[in-house]
Order: sequence, then structure tokens, then C-alpha cells
Amino acid sequence: TTNSKGPSTRNCERDFGVGLVERWRSTAKTCCEGGDSKLTCHLVTQTRHHGNGDQLLLADNIMINFKDLTTGTPQQYFTNYVKTRHNQQHSKLKWSKGTWGGTCTVDP
Repeated sequence: TTNSKGPSTRNCERDFGVGLVERWRSTAKTCCEGGDSKLTCHLVTQTRHHGNGDQLLLADNIMINFKDLTTGTPQQYFTNYVKTRHNQQHSKLKWSKGTWGGTCTVDP
């Protein structure tokens, strides 16, 4: 489609506006289900972003131990990710064993 404001405006709405929310919503895939727990993954690739895309996770009836959030672990990963200009090895948070809990089985 043509936009009188140019391609950068279209990409902005698509990558940061309602268009992004709609695209994320449309990619819903159950990645873990069973018992009372369920994880729904939403993977989207954005304009000029490297890697395999950005993943949002909707968790139903999942337990989390917030200890990692108090140790600065997530902030260290985000800091390294920005400093390395979004190097993919720094794009995933690594949580301590036992941080997440639920009754579902992850689908490979």
C-alpha cells in the first residue's frame, strides 16, 4: 500500500504501532500446554532487525521465582545486548534453574 508520508512512516506503524500488536497477535502458537499451565509464543520479525525475530510469551498459570530480578541478571543481559549492537548471543535472558515452574510440557 502507498502512504503519502513515505515508507518510514509505514514501517514505524508496522513495527511500533497497532500494526505490530496485530502481527504479534496473529502469530500465536502454543509452545507448552498440559495440566493447568499453558505458554503461548508470539514471534515477529521487525523492519531492519537482525536475528530470528522478537518473541513475546503469554503465560497462563506459570510460577516464577523473582530472585533473578533482584540480582541484576536481566539488566546485565540488556546492557550487553545494547553494547554489542544487538548481538544475538546476548538477546536471550538466561534464568537460574527453578526460576520458572508449571505443569505443561515444552513442545520442541
